[in-house]
Amino acid sequence: MSREGYAELVQDLCDELGLGEAGQLLDQGVLQVDDNLVGLEHLEERDEVRMLRDLGEIGPDVDRGALIELPLEANLGNTTFCLPTFSMHPETGHPIVAYHVPLGGLLEEEIDLAFVCSRST
Repeated sequence: MSREGYAELVQDLCDELGLGEAGQLLDQGVLQVDDNLVGLEHLEERDEVRMLRDLGEIGPDVDRGALIELPLEANLGNTTFCLPTFSMHPETGHPIVAYHVPLGGLLEEEIDLAFVCSRST
């Protein structure tokens, strides 16, 4: 997919989320959805869009051991379409979810990128 096609896809996402022009998202690759940061990247060689979402700070009452174990178990047993992968940010300690979404599915509107961005928590 060309850079122009990706730019059009990102503009459609911005329109659907009410974010205005896509220029800043295309330049920086980061947007704010609810209280969380979402990064978008076009992976031309894999014909995919990679989305990273910071799931936020871990509350003081959360068992960190369980929080590490649960996402690892989810990664191992995951067979869903976009294969979300969970990890922990090395600097912030926040849980992160990564999606690799096929461009074909996005372009043919089989997958709604705005839905994935807003529902990944």
